Amino acid sequence: EHYFRVLNGVYELLGLTPMPDVTTISEDPIPCKTMATRLARNVAITRYALQMVGADYLYVLQPTRHTHEGRSAEEESYELRCGREVARVLAELRSGGLWYLSLVALFDGQPVESIFFDDLHFGDRGNKQAAEAIASDVLRRLRDRPS
Repeated sequence: EHYFRVLNGVYELLGLTPMPDVTTISEDPIPCKTMATRLARNVAITRYALQMVGADYLYVLQPTRHTHEGRSAEEESYELRCGREVARVLAELRSGGLWYLSLVALFDGQPVESIFFDDLHFGDRGNKQAAEAIASDVLRRLRDRPS
């Protein structure tokens, strides 16, 4: 209960709609706009907390087995639509120390079984590639940052 009151207090400070007490679960995919709005809310709260201590925030959109090759046309269409909506809402939040990096295409052309050990988690090879991509991006941003 305390957790929800604290979060709703932060939401109010940010001008956001409070969290509902109960989330309805459905077999249907979450509408892309709803998913992107929830993501934007979480990113805004995290960015706000990090700004209080002067820290930048790197949000990394990671690939999953479902965003990798072997998708059906229906899954790909849903993910592409949602990906565009996520990019749109994150672009609106880019100011104020928010960095955004999409790794969705990182493993394209590689066999799924060599990267993932389930639908969401990378094995050692996937973790190494993701870490290298993130480190490269952070180093580039730090080099390009005005002094």
